Amino acid sequence: MMTPATPDIENEAVLWALRTRAPDFTAWEEFTDWLEADPRHNIAYDRVRDAHDLAADLPPVTVATEEPAPRRFWRFRLATAVAAGLAAVIGMTTLLPGNDPYAVSTGPGEQRDIRLADGTRIALNGDTRLLLDHAHPRVATLDRGQAGFTVMHDATNPFVLTVGGTAVQDVGTRFDVVREGGRTDVAVAEGAVLYDPGGSRVSLQAGSTLTDPGGGAPLRLGRADPATIGTWRGGRLVYGEVPLATVAADLARVTGTPITVDGGLAARPFSGTIAYRGLPVDVLYRRVAALAGLRATPDGTGWRFTTGSGVAR
Repeated sequence: MMTPATPDIENEAVLWALRTRAPDFTAWEEFTDWLEADPRHNIAYDRVRDAHDLAADLPPVTVATEEPAPRRFWRFRLATAVAAGLAAVIGMTTLLPGNDPYAVSTGPGEQRDIRLADGTRIALNGDTRLLLDHAHPRVATLDRGQAGFTVMHDATNPFVLTVGGTAVQDVGTRFDVVREGGRTDVAVAEGAVLYDPGGSRVSLQAGSTLTDPGGGAPLRLGRADPATIGTWRGGRLVYGEVPLATVAADLARVTGTPITVDGGLAARPFSGTIAYRGLPVDVLYRRVAALAGLRATPDGTGWRFTTGSGVAR
């Protein structure tokens, strides 16, 4: 059993949470070194981040002071105040006996990598929410969005992901899962997973894909090049004859800017590689539209793929 985090680690996690949320933060290598120095660092940091997200939904707290604190004490006092508030929120998530749940989430266009105590790595794409449990580190629930899993295999204690009420059980693998609008998509890049082990027991090997539309509709099985699965983690989206609507949904996740598709264009097949990282959204969307023989035009708060004539082809 892992030794619990010390007060010093918890305090360091609070300070890192404050620093990494700053718009001008640049010390990512130093932060990564701190995370990798001790497995407890990653756990403590996630708890603080998740508690901060929960605290953002609580009523605001007004703190009265007689005079402004000297500049040199600002970081310490802020960290102390935040730590006290976060401790209260963290306490709210540990009331269930035998469980220690927490949530990890990303905003639109934000990506995040986490490492569990057993070495399992999970990459979260934009607008994603994942539920984990410190007391049961081999279980997880994907509420929404997209996540990539690189699982440390343990035949005696398999990793189980629940998505849309259905279990996905690891059989020693690297796989990708999308949960959106009641639909679940699973793609296996390496190894194997067992979908719905308590029911249909569908075995998926490397290169296998599965779509569960939900609502009792039949499962759909397919194939994909394993090398194209999960490439979004490296800043690329790789497609071979997929519906344009799928491309639009993926783009919205990685950029945080929604894009819709005109009428009958949604099912149009798209093939190609999109290198999205570092490109302004307008440039990116116009390049993708050009690859598809379409136009990308601003549409209120987002963008739209059209034929340019106003008529879907």
